[in-house]
Amino acid sequence: MSDLDAIRRYCMKEYGWTIRETDDQEYKKLCRLIIEKEEAKSENNKVSLVDFVSQYQDVNRGRG
Repeated sequence: MSDLDAIRRYCMKEYGWTIRETDDQEYKKLCRLIIEKEEAKSENNKVSLVDFVSQYQDVNRGRG
């Protein structure tokens, strides 16, 4: 599978686009959309440092 095929599949899955819709977009734009979407997912999954330390301490104390 080529990089372009992987990008097409990603856009079809994440955005509900057809092959034609992905073909109509510039390669750079597709890459930028993917990066932005993944960064947003990453941002939503971040844990505050205080929560992380608390969870880490709980695990090390056998409570996690």
